[in-house]
Amino acid sequence: MCRTRTMPQSRPSPTAPLTVTFERGPAPYFHGRKQILGNFKRYMDRAEQIKSGGTIFLIQGAPGAGKTALLYECEKHARARRWEVASIHPDALWDTAGLMHSLGRGHEFGISEKTGTIDVKVAKGEYKSVPVPSTTLDILNEGRLPLLLIMDEAQTLGTTNKPTSEQQANIATNVLRDVHNGNLGRPIILLAAGLGLTVEVFESLGISRFDGSSLVELGGLSKEAECAVIQDWINKDGGATGDPTAWIDAIANKTHGWPQHIVSYADAAAKQVVRDHGEMTPEGLDAVFKVGDAAREVFYQHRAKGLLKEHRVCLANSVKHVKVGTPVDHIRIRAALTEEFEESEAERLFKHAQRKGILDERDGEYYIPIPSMHDWLVCNYSHKK
Repeated sequence: MCRTRTMPQSRPSPTAPLTVTFERGPAPYFHGRKQILGNFKRYMDRAEQIKSGGTIFLIQGAPGAGKTALLYECEKHARARRWEVASIHPDALWDTAGLMHSLGRGHEFGISEKTGTIDVKVAKGEYKSVPVPSTTLDILNEGRLPLLLIMDEAQTLGTTNKPTSEQQANIATNVLRDVHNGNLGRPIILLAAGLGLTVEVFESLGISRFDGSSLVELGGLSKEAECAVIQDWINKDGGATGDPTAWIDAIANKTHGWPQHIVSYADAAAKQVVRDHGEMTPEGLDAVFKVGDAAREVFYQHRAKGLLKEHRVCLANSVKHVKVGTPVDHIRIRAALTEEFEESEAERLFKHAQRKGILDERDGEYYIPIPSMHDWLVCNYSHKK
């Protein structure tokens, strides 16, 4: 059971009818991830001490695990320590104009091939002519302040934002290697987040060595953090007038620590409490479950997009006897897929299930990362042909 904290009550405000909620970005209420944030701060400490140190800090996990929210928390710590911070797209690794834009070096560019200069917009109607940097490494070496580069959706570096030429790939490899090994003229950390298998994208570009704390396999929140987040939603957004413990426990039994689901159910709970003028009734909780269950169904359908019914049936039948929350037999899953489909197609489907967050590898074992997703897959698709 979750313990509740005494919180000041907020005044309820009018709200729209309950609807399915999707959140992406900074978490309205952030708790937990203390070890990860502590490790990130230690990398910042080390980079500052060495003066030119750096690393790649990679966070990977299934959709809805809270990767983007964690990026925002890391960014807050960097800004508090007066680091320069820039969000970059994957192509900024090799595209000089794109990297300059991300670093705030002007928002419009005019390149003169004759003079070899670039006109950088520094103010409204005002441009400054500077030499065109020859490489992205030159740009990164120019600054003096410690720099945090943030790359969300980093898995696209191997798909839709993949280098289109050998030259681009070589440049990207050189940038990543120099950042990771601290070979630049100032402290630089690349904070990257992506879906499962993102580490393989970096390995394909020559970054194969991550120590134990710079590669994060992100899962659900701890029970303590989960309950604290739900309580904040109910008390602060909902203005609950009573003890929310029963509601917190009931919602946690639905969300299993998964941030995406916590937001859907907790936001619905806060809105319901507002509608009920601070009271928490059994009927209100049923309404919250209806909204949260609908959001969860949409989330799982989206995760399974790209897998036909026969693919889902094959997966479901291969894990239906596995206890929820325990490792699944990846050899059995691959064998089941190979029995139904060609070997190359079976391996493609297995990788697709990983990329979509249906399967997740942790510590050398495979899991269906969210218990309710395991139940959803088996209940809806096992035994069906």
